[in-house]
Amino acid sequence: MDIRNELIQVGKISTSHGIKGELKFKIDSNFIDNSNWDNATIFLSGSETQIIPAVVERSFYKNNHLIVKLYDYNSINEIQEILGKYVLIKKNNQLVSEVKNSINFKVYFEEKLFGEVIEELNNTAQKVLRVKYFNSDQSILVPMVERFVVDIDEVSQKIFLQNLKELL
Repeated sequence: MDIRNELIQVGKISTSHGIKGELKFKIDSNFIDNSNWDNATIFLSGSETQIIPAVVERSFYKNNHLIVKLYDYNSINEIQEILGKYVLIKKNNQLVSEVKNSINFKVYFEEKLFGEVIEELNNTAQKVLRVKYFNSDQSILVPMVERFVVDIDEVSQKIFLQNLKELL
């Protein structure tokens, strides 16, 4: 049995942090960090065939970045080979939760089809949707706040908006 079938990609090692083998780990935007990563088993992958198991010795946040130190990687030189690798965990692991996104949801305004969500942007205040106008190449940015979002129907993949004229 291929172990890849039991794993899910949750992020990427972006760069080193200091000289003692610590790494900056960027969690993908469609996941939320749930817990402390200390002693968690992760898998690093840079290709279709190679998977490197690793255990997190310690983890902490600094300036909104998850910093991890892996066992057996003790210097900046030793981590060079794993920079840029993707981080995978077992699917049943509770380290992260998947965040549902609204890409391709149909958007309605004043009971008419207005457009389609083509991108989600996350800033520190709130999520913002880029909505492509129906039958046009233009788009509008809509903050995901009560002022503009009336309802989200995840089953039918529809978002109902209000007060859009304030954004035009």
